[in-house]
Amino acid sequence: MTDLDLDNDTVRDFDEMWFHHSGQLVTMRNISPKRAAATSLALLRRVFADDRAFQSWLIRKGLPASDAM
Repeated sequence: MTDLDLDNDTVRDFDEMWFHHSGQLVTMRNISPKRAAATSLALLRRVFADDRAFQSWLIRKGLPASDAM
């Protein structure tokens, strides 16, 4: 895995970030995969709140683009 370049939208892979962070939570915190995925997505929403590439990714995944669920 390469270093995360926050200034270059083309190298961001939100699927990979979500998958790996969720996996870490399952392993380190011993929580269910569903809860880990929700927790990880909440963190991604906070970190990338103003990122248009992230908003586009949410839409492509069929997820609400805002925090209001």
